[in-house]
Amino acid sequence: MRADETSPFIFDHERLDAYRLALEWLAISEEIAKNLPKGRGQLADQLRRASAGIPLTIAEGVPRRGADRARFYVMARGSTAECASILDVIETCKLAGGEGLTHRGRGLLHRLAQVLVGLERQARSRS
Repeated sequence: MRADETSPFIFDHERLDAYRLALEWLAISEEIAKNLPKGRGQLADQLRRASAGIPLTIAEGVPRRGADRARFYVMARGSTAECASILDVIETCKLAGGEGLTHRGRGLLHRLAQVLVGLERQARSRS
């Protein structure tokens, strides 16, 4: 169970919108992966790894400072772009059961990428 804002056990990364967006995307990506047709297990695994990598990388970068922190935000943005590309593959190959979930996911990934760019700029300005 994730801590809420009033918990005395909240970590700094849990306060970030980027982290919350990444977890929201993770839930959507799991639904997409579960609904991929049999025989597409490698694509589902790739989606799961890239999606899980986003919040993990954000959390790992938060305790760092300056350019080092910015580097982790860049890596998280790379995983975000990888997830968007996987959605392109799913849509191009017509593997999605319905377009609604992938469309919602794409919008969330776009927003997440924007937030990560802002965090990267902020971290670099403090170095």
